Amino acid sequence: VVSSEASDKIGMILFKA
Repeated sequence: VVSSEASDKIGMILFKA
């Protein structure tokens, strides 16, 4: 599933923002 990858990307973006 790509949920893990998507979640990781979203988490990094949110953490950066």
